[in-house]
Amino acid sequence: MKLTSRQGKILEIIIKDFINKAEPVSSRTIAKSYNLGISAATVRNEMSDLEEMGYLEQPHTSAGRTPTQKGYRFYVDQLMPIKSLTQKERNYINTGYQQALDEIDNIVQQTAKIISHIIPYTSMVSHPHMKTNKYIHGHLVSLDGFRVLLVLITELGTIEKKILEFPFGIKEEKLDEISVLLNKYFKGMSLEEIERYLISILDQEIVEQQAAIIMQNIMKGIEENSFCTEKIYLGGTSNILDIPEFKDREKVKKIIRFLEEEHLMACLLDREQTNKVIISIGSENESLPIQDCSLVTATYHLNGQLIGKIGVLGPTRMEYDKVVAVVDYISTNIENILKNILN
Repeated sequence: MKLTSRQGKILEIIIKDFINKAEPVSSRTIAKSYNLGISAATVRNEMSDLEEMGYLEQPHTSAGRTPTQKGYRFYVDQLMPIKSLTQKERNYINTGYQQALDEIDNIVQQTAKIISHIIPYTSMVSHPHMKTNKYIHGHLVSLDGFRVLLVLITELGTIEKKILEFPFGIKEEKLDEISVLLNKYFKGMSLEEIERYLISILDQEIVEQQAAIIMQNIMKGIEENSFCTEKIYLGGTSNILDIPEFKDREKVKKIIRFLEEEHLMACLLDREQTNKVIISIGSENESLPIQDCSLVTATYHLNGQLIGKIGVLGPTRMEYDKVVAVVDYISTNIENILKNILN
C-alpha cells in the first residue's frame, strides 16, 4: 500500500526524532512539537496504520513507536533529504589531509580517523587495490641463489616486495634479463592486465624453460601475496561502546571480533556497487554479527578505475543523511589527492 503524504511526513518525523533521542516517539510528542495541523488522535491513527504496514513497531504496549528496518529503508529511498557538510566540517577534513599527503598508507589511515571524528560510528577504508594499481617499475634481486626478492613500484608511489623461492639456483645475470623483460612488456599495466597477457608473452618471447618458470613463479607469488589482498584501516571502533543499542556486552563482543578480521572487512567492502554510495540496513547485511547495524559504503576511483572503498558501520538508528554527505565528500577528496600525487 502506498503511503499518503501525511503518513510519509509522520514517518519522517518519527525516524528523525528517534535518531536524535533513541527513545520511542509518541503521538502526543508529534502533535505537540511539530506543526502538522492535526490532533494527537489523528496522529495516533496514522501511526497505527504505519505499524500495520510494517514501517513502525511498538516496543511496549504503553510506549510510542520506533522505526522498523522497512521504515528506515523507505526513509532512505524516498524521504531522506540531501545534506551538505558545514564549512567547519569541510575545513576539518581538508586540514586533516594536509598532514598525510606523503604516502598512500597515511592518506588511507587518516581518512578512517577523519570520518570517525566527524560522525560517531566506526569507519573502514580499503587501501587502493594493487590489482588495478598500475606498476611503473619492477626489479628482481638475488638473495642467496635460490631465493629472489621481487620489488614493484606502483604509480601511486607504493613499494611492494615479495620473496620468491625456486628449486634451482638463479644467477644475477638471468634475473637482470627477466627484469628487463618485465619492464619491457608490463610497465604501466595493472596486475589484472599482466595476468591476461602473461601466457601470450611466454609463448611469443620466452623459449628457455628456466626463464619461463621464473616468470610463472613471479605471477604466482604476486597472486598469493598481499599485493592482491585488500588492506583495511579502521577508525572509531570504540565508538560502538557509546551507542545505546549496543549496551549488550555479547552483542558488542561479536561486532568487535568481526571488525578485527581483516578478510571479513575486505569481503564486506567488496560487495557489488553500482552507485557511488549505497546503504545496507539491518538484515540486508549478510554477515550475522552486523545484522543489527547499518552500513554505508562509497567508492573512490582513479582514471575511471575503482581502486578502493570507504565504509561506515553504525546502528540502524543511523544519521543517514549526515553519513552519506561525509563519505561522498571524502571519496571525492581522496580522488583529487591521488590525482595530484600522479601529476
